[in-house]
Parts: sequence; structure tokens; C-alpha cells
Amino acid sequence: MYFFNPANVADSRYRWDVNLVSLNGGIGNNNASFKLKNIDDAFSGDVDSLLFGTSAKNTNALALVDVFGPSVMFNTSSKLSFAITTRVRAQANANNIDGKFIQSIDASLNQSTPFSLSSNAKQKLALNGWTDLGATVGAVLFDKGKHFLKGGVTLKYVAGAANSFANINNFQGTVNKDLAGDYYLTNSSGVIALGYSGYDFDDFEASDVFKFNGHGYGADIGLVYEYRPDENKTGKYENKYKFKVGVSLLDAGRIKYKPRTNEYGSYTVSISGAETWYTKDLDGKSLREIKTYLDSKPALFTNNGLSLSSYNVKLPTTLQGNVDWNIHKDFFVDLGGQFNLTKKSSTYNSFYYNSVTLTPRYEGRTFGVYIPLNYNPLTDFNAGVSLRAGPFFVGSGSVLTALVDKSKQADIHFGIRFGSLQKKEKKQKETFVDKVITTPVDTDNDGVYDANDKCPTVAGLAKYQGCPVPDTDRDGINDEDDQCPTITGLIKYKGCPVPDTDNDGVNDEYDKCPSVPGSARYAGCPIPDTDGDGINDEEDRCPSLAGTTANHGCPEIKAEVEKKVNTVAKKILFQTGKSILLTSSVKQLDQLIAVLKQDTDLKLSVEGHTDNTGNADKNLLLSQKRADAVKAYLLKKGISETRISTEGFGVTMPIADNKTALGRTKNRRVELKLNY
Repeated sequence: MYFFNPANVADSRYRWDVNLVSLNGGIGNNNASFKLKNIDDAFSGDVDSLLFGTSAKNTNALALVDVFGPSVMFNTSSKLSFAITTRVRAQANANNIDGKFIQSIDASLNQSTPFSLSSNAKQKLALNGWTDLGATVGAVLFDKGKHFLKGGVTLKYVAGAANSFANINNFQGTVNKDLAGDYYLTNSSGVIALGYSGYDFDDFEASDVFKFNGHGYGADIGLVYEYRPDENKTGKYENKYKFKVGVSLLDAGRIKYKPRTNEYGSYTVSISGAETWYTKDLDGKSLREIKTYLDSKPALFTNNGLSLSSYNVKLPTTLQGNVDWNIHKDFFVDLGGQFNLTKKSSTYNSFYYNSVTLTPRYEGRTFGVYIPLNYNPLTDFNAGVSLRAGPFFVGSGSVLTALVDKSKQADIHFGIRFGSLQKKEKKQKETFVDKVITTPVDTDNDGVYDANDKCPTVAGLAKYQGCPVPDTDRDGINDEDDQCPTITGLIKYKGCPVPDTDNDGVNDEYDKCPSVPGSARYAGCPIPDTDGDGINDEEDRCPSLAGTTANHGCPEIKAEVEKKVNTVAKKILFQTGKSILLTSSVKQLDQLIAVLKQDTDLKLSVEGHTDNTGNADKNLLLSQKRADAVKAYLLKKGISETRISTEGFGVTMPIADNKTALGRTKNRRVELKLNY
């Protein structure tokens, strides 16, 4: 369909095509468990359980409603076609959401207390709703013999209805439960940022999708190559290709939003001493209500005073590719891949997941059956079915998986689409001439007369109607001597391909480990484990150092070493407002040097931080210079530059209240982090 590759409008089987309306909706969650017999129960609960999951594990999720509105495609000539398209989408992405934290909010957590929350990963929630209005042009670029190439482009005006987002970064705390069974947090810290532009999704109504609050532009571009070996297929209503290959770049573009001052906030969480915070206070609240709540608790949530005058939300850009093979008449199989090109860590953006789909199908003129088999890293394997009868179609990409087992995905699609096929070209009337009786001729002297000889100029055999013994696979070995007549092979293997004993895709002549499955990258051998720690080099972050699985193949850093380095960090001091180290800091840095020289595999990250006094840009520069000053001293003492990285964060990551002198003192610091 031209929504997924604009080149498909060119030289279509249809003179014109209309998509009246169609919808694709669903949700995927790495911790979900849907079964067909209880699918109603799964969706009868609140939306939060679908998006955030019901597990205490970290959750990733994608929810999507995609409505293809009235759209029309038409041909102006055999080489040029156009389309006008409309499309409305609403999408939600949840990334690295801490299940324990979410369950403490809705009181569904079942774990003994107290226990610690430690969510160093950046937790992200992004929700977007927008409308596309597109104009497509497709053209035949190349048509020669059996080879056919066409291209297309769609330019889109993109209108944003709403964008909402929430981030939780470096959240640490202790969870406890009171006698009433309510969870509360103590000794907690972290940074929370949230905002919305246009409409808060919890208050969003269907009619709001046409109340535009952001504006932008987008584009799709695509190419399709077709191999057309059958020159007898002249009717344009027929499918002409044996196989085709398509590639397209979709949803390149962005939407610009201009939020009001009260629609964004960044807060430092500081719950210390005897202070407590009941997480149930957030239960059932929309993002707008959560922001109002945080503003009402300045003692626990310090507003960092950051603001957004405008920001850009990128469309969920993907690179699509597919290979479609016409097996026989109306039977096809398609292999497609989707590759995400949008950063998952971005604050505001929605994104799709990489995926691979194999779809065998029957596609008649009025009836079709499609069996999509999909794998993606969010919901693993899913199998579904889709049916088409005339202009109507309906299906699901996960219904078969949910029918026979549990699925991490639940989705449905349906719609109405109709068009007019190209008219079949009329065949020329046959003409007849009087037959002349002549003496039988055998031009090639093979005993088969030319009248019955399909190869009259080449000597052959009667069993092959006067043609030589065929070589079906064209490997130079005729079918009577070829043990693999339909597969190209070699004489040394009696017409068969080079064998692959271990079935790893690397034939034995190039396989250095022919009896053990491996990969082409390692000449047919398994992935090596250089350091012998049981973790192969592709998954081992420290492939030359023996480590542990828990630390991704790297050695564990000893607790006493980390404690010593943290102590050193607290005693690194500078001249006021400058990046010049005080003399008292040298002794501390010498202790750090001793640690680094004792273990030459250790690496060090130096982070500079300041309080909020003065200009934020100057503070950012000062924090970077102070981190660089520490690095310069270490280099001077013989530590390799490749072992040290630096970064200045300025005022952006306070650990204490900047309103007090003590708090500002704590915020003016250098942090040292060891890693391998």
C-alpha cells in the first residue's frame, strides 16, 4: 500500500484506489500476558496496567492507534500516478519504567518492606497525537526487458494535537509500608521532568485530534524494483512480477510545539530525615494534576526553574524494506523489515521497534488470506491472520499466538478499501493461412522432425521433444547426471552445492569449524570467549578481562576501592570561582593515582558540578574546566589519557537544596566513577 512505500502508486494494478477508512490499534508490553480466551479481562482494567505492566520488573511498552482516513490514488498515464492521503495517529511509549515504583503508587505491590528503589536508568514516558495530510507522486524510472524500477515521494503537512512526556532520572529511595498498608518513601532523591503541550492525554477526547497545537512537515520516499520474466502478461490487471524488492524511508520530519509556562516542570526530589512521601498521592492523576501536586510540595520536590519556550518532536522515523515473491499464480510470500531511526532516549519523541515479518498469503481478485509471522524485541514472536473479502478487511498480528499460548501483544486492524482494476488489453485476432503439405524436415538430424522439434536447430532427444538434456539449474551439469537438478552446484559434488555439515550457513569449504555451528563472521566457528569467563566476546563489555555475568563480563570493582575513591572525591577542592586545584587536593589525588596504578585496567569518569549561583552557562563551563583540571593532574602523574573521561554538568544535577549555604556547598563537587 502507498502509505508504506510511495513508489507503489506507480504502474499499479488499479486505475484508481480509495481507502475509505481503516484502523490499526494495539498494545505491546514486554511484561504483558494476553490470551485469547481472557482478552476482555486484560482490557477491562485501567490503561496504566497495560502501559506500565503488572510486574515489578522494568517495563517497556508501545500503545498505538493509527487511523488511515479518506485517501485516493489515481493514474494520469502508464508512467505517472498520484495520491492524496490523510492519517491520524496517537502513540504512547514507555521505556525502562520501574515496576516496583509504579506498583507502590497503585498499592498492587506484593513485597515485604522496607526495601530500596534504585533506578539509575532514565525512565521515560512519551505520548503523541498528530494528523498527516499528504500528497504523493510516483513514477516509472526504468523499464527495460525483465527489469522494472519505480520511485515515489510523499510530502506531508503534519499537525500536532498533543504531546505529553515524563522522565525520572537516577531515582533512589527506601520504600516502607504503614499499618494501613499504604506505601511511602523516605531518604529519596532523583530528578523528575514532565510536561505537556496542547492536551494532557488523560483529558484527551476524540474531537481534540483536530485542534492543532503544533505544526511541522514530513516526508516519505521509496523505491521498488520488480523482476518481470513473463512477457505474456500484458493485461494491466494482472500481477506482472515474479519477485520485487522495496525500500522506503518513512516519517522523516518533526512537529514544533510552544508550551505555556505552566505546562513544563523539572523537579529535584529530596526526601530526607524524618520526611515521608506517600506514593498513592499520584494514583489516578493525569500529568497536569501530577505537576500541580509536585508544585504544592516544595519541601519534597524542588522546582529547578527550567522552562521551555519551544521544542521539536521528531516523527517516528523508520527505514522499511521488503522482498515479495510470487510463488505461483495468486500465492505469495513477503519478507519485510522495519528499522527504527529515532533515538529511544529522547525526552519527547515516540518511536517504533525494529521488527522482521514473514507473511505468506493468498491474494485473489476478491478474496485474500494473510498469515503474518513477526518478531520484535519488545513482544518477541507473534503470529496472526488477516482476511479480505471485496472491499472489507479485518485481522490481527497476534491472534494466533494468543489463541495457542500467551502473547505480549494484543492488536487489531480493519477497514474498507476499494478500487478499479486496469482494463485487460485485447488480444489481436488470429489470422489463418492455407496449410501447405511439404516433405518432413529434420534440420538438426536428431531424428525429430522440425514440426515436432522444440529445438529444431540443436540436436537433442525425442524424450525432450528434440531438445538436449536440460540443465534446470544452469550449473553446467545436465539433469540426468545432476543429483540436485534444481539447485546450482559443482561437478565435485555431483551437481549439488558445497555441503554445510553443521547447518550454520557457512559451507564446509570456508568453515574452520565444520562440525560445530558458528557464524560467517568467525569463519563458521562459534563466537569466541577471549577471557574465558563464560561470556562470549559480543556480549562481554570487557572481552579481555575475566568478569561476571552480573557485571556484563567485567570484573566487579571492590567495595573498599569504591569507598576510597568516593572519599577522595569529597576532598577535591578548587579556588573559589576557578578551576585551580587547592594544594590540599593533591594528596587526595595521589591516593586516586595509587588506585589506578594498582589496577591498570580500571577507567575513570570525572564529573564536575556547581551550585546555581551566577550564570548557568558560565557554571557549566566552570564544571567542565574543573573536571579537566583533575584529568590534567592525573595525566601529569602518568595515567593514560585513554583511561579518563570528563564531563561538566553545571547546575543541572543538584544533590542538595541550593537555597541554603550548606546545600550549595554540597552541590559544588567533583564526582569520581570507576569502571572497566
